[in-house]
Parts: sequence; C-alpha cells; structure tokens
Amino acid sequence: MAEKQEYKLGILAYGSLVDDPGPELKPLIVDRIPCQTPFNVEYARLSAGRSDAPTVIPVAGEGKPVKAFILVLADNITQLQAESMLWRREIRTSDLLRTYRRPEEPHINSVLVESISNFQEVETVLYTSIKSNMGILNTPPYLAHFAIESILNEAGEKKMDGLRYLKNNIDNGILTPLTSEYRAEILKQTAAKDLDEAIEKLDKLRPANLARLADIKEFEKKVIEIADFVCEYGIKSSIENSITAQEKIQEAIKGNHEKFIANCHTGFKKGQKLALRLIEDIQEKVSTLKKELKLAHKSRNRNRIAQIKSDIELYCYKENVIRHTMDYIAWQMIHGQLYISRRLYKGVEGDKILKYSNIKSVEAVADKINERELDFALITDITSYVQIGDLLCTIDNQVVLGEVKEGKRNLEILEVLGEVNEGEATMDEMQIKYSLTKKDMEQLLRQMKQEAELKNVTDIINTDKGIDSSTGQEIKIITPKEGTPRFIKELYELRKQLDTRNLWAYNVIENCLHIGIFKGHFKFVGKALLKGIAEQGTKNYFIVDFLKVIESLNKPIFTLPVEKEFIFDILFKRVKVLFMIDLDEYIKLADKVGLIAEWATERETNKTKALTKHKNLFVFNGQGIKVYKKGVDKDYAGHWIAPGTFHKMFFEHIYPSYTLYSLNYFIEMEGETHQSE
Repeated sequence: MAEKQEYKLGILAYGSLVDDPGPELKPLIVDRIPCQTPFNVEYARLSAGRSDAPTVIPVAGEGKPVKAFILVLADNITQLQAESMLWRREIRTSDLLRTYRRPEEPHINSVLVESISNFQEVETVLYTSIKSNMGILNTPPYLAHFAIESILNEAGEKKMDGLRYLKNNIDNGILTPLTSEYRAEILKQTAAKDLDEAIEKLDKLRPANLARLADIKEFEKKVIEIADFVCEYGIKSSIENSITAQEKIQEAIKGNHEKFIANCHTGFKKGQKLALRLIEDIQEKVSTLKKELKLAHKSRNRNRIAQIKSDIELYCYKENVIRHTMDYIAWQMIHGQLYISRRLYKGVEGDKILKYSNIKSVEAVADKINERELDFALITDITSYVQIGDLLCTIDNQVVLGEVKEGKRNLEILEVLGEVNEGEATMDEMQIKYSLTKKDMEQLLRQMKQEAELKNVTDIINTDKGIDSSTGQEIKIITPKEGTPRFIKELYELRKQLDTRNLWAYNVIENCLHIGIFKGHFKFVGKALLKGIAEQGTKNYFIVDFLKVIESLNKPIFTLPVEKEFIFDILFKRVKVLFMIDLDEYIKLADKVGLIAEWATERETNKTKALTKHKNLFVFNGQGIKVYKKGVDKDYAGHWIAPGTFHKMFFEHIYPSYTLYSLNYFIEMEGETHQSE
C-alpha cells in the first residue's frame, strides 16, 4: 500500500479562496486536499472590498467546522513568501513590494496570517484570520440586507458581491449554521425562487442604484459649496491663513468689523443664489416625478411606483438640506436667539412651492437690497421655518422684515393702507373714497394685520420687546444671570472616540441623557443598542435622531463644534447621532437644582391641556411632567415641561440639569403655572 505523500507547505481555503486563489498563488498550487477546518467558521465579517458583503471567518462560540481544501504549494516556496502572497491576496493588492509583517497591536481590520503544524499530511498550513466586525448583526435578516446592498453597489459590477459569494460557498459545500436561513432571507427579500434569480433581478437594478449614488455625491458637492459660502466665506476672506488662535481671530475681526460684515454678507448672497436655483430645480423634478407617479398608479406598476416614491423622498430630503443651509443665515441674523426663531415660525403646514409664489419679484427686491455690501436680504421662502414676510433683511445694522407686493390692485390697497396708518382717514372713508368692495376691505384688513405682525416681530428682534400674537400679552424676555452650560466638550470627546472604536461611540450626560454615535454598519443597530440600555432600567424613555435638527427651530447643524467632514457625514447619513433620554432619571435631577419634578396623572394632564390650551405640552404615555419649587403649593407654582425643553438638550446641547434649573426663572416670574418654551 502506497504511503500518503507529505507536503511541506499549504494554504487552507474555505471561502472565496477555493475558486479564486489569485494570480500569485494560482500557478504555484500543485495539489488540492479536501478537508474540514480545524476551527469554527461563520458569516461574521463585512468585507469593505465587497461593498460590505458578509464573509466567513474563523470564530469562537458560534459557527461550526466547514468543508475546506488545502491548496498545496510548490516545494520551492518559503513560508515567508507564502505568507506575503496570501496576505496580498486578502487585502487585494498587486504591489509585490508590500510584504506581510505581523502587527504588534492588531486592530479590528488587521489581516493576520496564522499557521497550523502537521495538518492533513502537510507540514505547515497557513490561513488568514480577521476579527468579526458585525457584533449582533450576523443574523439572517441583516446578512441578507448587506448582501443585497453589496450587489447593488460596485462589488456587484465586479461580481464580488455577497450573493455570488454565498452561492459559491454553497456550491462548494461550505455550509455554516446560518447559511440556510441567510439564503432563505435573501430569497424572501428579493421575492426570488433561488439565488440565480435573485442575482439576475438585482443586477438589473444596479445601474439605477449606482446612478442614484453618483447623483447624491454630486449633490453633496453642491451643498458643500453653498455651506462654504454661508458658513466660512466671511472669516476666510477677512482673516489671514496664518492666524489660527481664537483670540487673534477675534482681535482681527474687531479691528476691521465692517470688512468682516461685508464679507459675511457677500458669502450669504453667493450662497443664497446657488440655493435658490437648486431648490427651483429640485421642485421641478419633484413635480415631474409626481406626474409620473400618477401614470404608474394607473398602469399598476408596483416596482415603478416604489422607485418613484423613493426618488421623491430623496429629492424632498435634498430640499430640506438646502433650506437648512439658509436657516444658518437666518440664525446668524437673529444672533442665535431661539425665542426669535419661534416668532418667525407660524406653524403653517405644507410645502413652499416657489413657482406658485411671487419669487421673481422677491428675488428682484433682494438683489436691489444686496447691492449694498453692508446690507443683506434673505429670501424667507428658501428657509425651512421663517414664515413671516418675504424678506428677512439686515439694513443699516437693523433687522427688518419685508413684504413684497405685486399687481395693480395690491399696490392700490397699499396706498389706502398708508393713508389709514397715517391717520388721514378712517376705514369707512377709505371704502367710499376708493370704492372698495367687500373683498377689497377683507384684503385691506389682512394687510393691516400682516403689517402689524411684521412690525411687532421686527421690534422683538431689535428691542426684545413686543406682543405675543397668540395671547395678546406683552412678551417677557427672561435673561438668566449665568451663562448657559453646554456639554460641548463631552460631545467633542465622544466624536474623538470614533477614532479608536471605529464604528461607534457612547457616553451618558448626568445619568439621564445617553448619546450614541454610529457609523458604517453599526448605524443599523444604534437605536436597538440604546433601547437595550434604556430598558435595563426604565420604560420611560424616548430616542431622537440628531438629524431631526434640520426640521427644528434650533441651532443649525453647521454650528456643531466638530470637523466639517463629520457634519457632512451626519447630513448625508454616513454617521448617525442618537440621543436617548431616560425620563425617570431626568426627573430625579430636579432635586439637585432645588426643584421637585414629578409625573402628573393622566387626569391632571388632560385637565391642564383643556384649561390652558397647551398645544406643546410634553406628554409621554398620557402623562405630563410638572416642576415646582420645594415648599411651595404645587397647585399655584408649577411649571409644565414642553417638548422644547428636550430640544434644548438634543439640538442646543444644554445640560439636562440646567434645563430644569432655568425653570426657576419662569416659576419666579409669576405665581402661576407656566408652560416652558
């Protein structure tokens, strides 16, 4: 009986290496020995080279040994040579000058070359090992999701996607405990009878997906250009590049303040022009898509309906992003005062469709004002929340709200309004003098109310004095005695955690505000992770995506104290920042600032809503939160928490304890219940 031949060196293949050893290794293979891996294997790694498709790796505590082959190499190949060739194949490089050196401190993405001695009649068998980067994501639904995404991306073009990888493994008998359910989930998500059909379907969808990704990439470039104008142009045009210290920058600005303001306004003007044209283009495309959607519904083309709805959603998000860049200008003009941004927002629902407005006339007036370098007119219809006036202007260092009227009858009404305002005649006299119809009188009254509102808001902006239009009472601006403490440093440190943890970062502020930052594939489980943390201690919590800031009246995202690149990672959803507030722990904080906070009963909450018409009362599971001073009758010195209290934490980064402490000012102002803003 012939003895088994002993070999010197081989490579263990149990994944794509079986069929594709690479151009370096392939000509050196002299034999293939069927075997089983001496370790467990599972789909536990997302491969960047495969557009984040799931791949099999050695694992402990899960998986199982799988069918494999030892690729026996020619005897003249040394172990060092084989290690480098295997390593180069795994990192997909053709640079022969790069050789394998085992890292002293391997990280999560380090490709390690390991060895087994005297395995299957081979003296030394090499294999690669790399850490899992999936955590709780290696479940069939997530595996299928990532595989499908990979075939729709560049990996699909190169036929290196997750579906083909899985199919090749199955064809080669490489079956892990997850294989069957993973395959079934792909077929379920693609409505296919087998992997071949799923691949065929998704290959057809890939061109449209790649075009969509390319479009988003081009759009991001345009947003960066606009953001550079509105956020950075003023400072970059006024300060020499050599000046980097914050104190020196402030000194330089003070030394030539007019030049700085003029440069800021120049940036605003350039950015506004780009934003206006872009919004007009987006709205025109959405209009076309809506017409196509009607046709798709008529023909009952489900795939086309889904695609058009997805495209409309994307364009609407694009428009929101552009409007948010204009919100940054408004925020600068009102000096970052949240109470003013609330006055500029009237709660009017619906889209601002520019082509159905007086946008051309408004733009013409804005252009005229913007001819003066120290003045600036912002077109309010391209912001997300300024709903008073057509123009928010800075003229002669004063903020002014302006309304642009067009049409002969409108101009006549304005003349009448001017005479009435100057006391030259009464309304009845004007009706007779100008033969005003009932419709004319209604328009006159509307414009009188509108002018009064514009003047009132302008007074509030410039003098901090005015009338609350909802109550008719004088506005009381509360100025705290102390500066507002913010967790800016903690937020920045959290951002820096990503440099070491790679895919996620986490921190807790004052034991109640949990912050998670997630990128890559961890974006998909960030919310579930925070939910799991919360439910270990409470059921009274909620989670908010920081990206919601673009739909708020709060500080624009561009004020975030991090790198511009990171801000755009958030805006374009490469990074997800989530806040989770533990309401029970938040209530406990009140004691530390000399207050008592408690859950109101459902009955008390409903009664308060009915009696005071609190539209913005914070209610969670039917209950509000009431805060009052210690030793004071609850019924007369309470303060109901509003949603804006939490927005201050999420979007203004104010410490939770201070959002409670600052309620002292409201409670002391009057001895009755107030609603916080």
